[in-house]
Amino acid sequence: MKLESKRKVVPLEAKDWLRCSSLERMCPREEILASRLKVDRDDTIHPDLQLAFDLGHGMHWAFQNRIAPKLGIIRGKWRCLRCGVAVGGSPDESMWFGADYDKLVKTSVARPTACGNPTCAEAPRDEDTGDFEYVEQYFGNEVYRIGGHPDAFLEMEDGDGLGLGELKSCSERRFKEIKDCPDFGHVIQMQTYMWLTGLKWGMLLYWCKALFREPLVEHCVERDDETIEKIKEMIKDVWDGVETGYLPERICSSADCTRAEKCELSKPCFEYEEKVA
Repeated sequence: MKLESKRKVVPLEAKDWLRCSSLERMCPREEILASRLKVDRDDTIHPDLQLAFDLGHGMHWAFQNRIAPKLGIIRGKWRCLRCGVAVGGSPDESMWFGADYDKLVKTSVARPTACGNPTCAEAPRDEDTGDFEYVEQYFGNEVYRIGGHPDAFLEMEDGDGLGLGELKSCSERRFKEIKDCPDFGHVIQMQTYMWLTGLKWGMLLYWCKALFREPLVEHCVERDDETIEKIKEMIKDVWDGVETGYLPERICSSADCTRAEKCELSKPCFEYEEKVA
């Protein structure tokens, strides 16, 4: 018996929004063709992959709520686990639209020692977490209809003001590949977050799940406005295609390349030779 979970990835519609985390593996042409042809794609997750995802989520929680607070480098919004009161962040349930650097800096706080609620202010708190949990805040752009939740905001001695923190887990083989240079897709994701937040730098922290000794490597990423403009162009291509049928160039060189062979839209993609204006 095969243990796996399946879900349908429905085609994009003009009213939808893109997720920042999806850009690293997105093919605009594939998304447009799926929308044009009304194709539902299969997304199958096997238990080993789900376990990898869950370990990654656990690593995020540990960094946000144990490691980074002890180092004194994390800033943002926090929720009291006793009464639910939020400290820091946007008062409107963390919905940010438009890069407002000054507001973000002003509202991003270190982990509190008390929430201000008299019903739980005096009781002793857990020494590891303070009974507070980090809240990932949502940032979006209504013009390009894209948004996402950065993993953390960091304040470090060698950083230019507030910065982004993005955490990634990986295999031992992948870890060797990114030791000297971060994954390009992850850099794209971080540049997108910089655009949405107005921040100027970020740190990518990789954790190799297979290693016990020296399992971490970090890369500093500086804001690159030229890259951000290219990201905007790609997003615009996707929405133009969904709304008008415009097809951008292929990212696959041939129908038998590794990505094309796994793509459910490969056949129609290589049948459409024209670039529809």
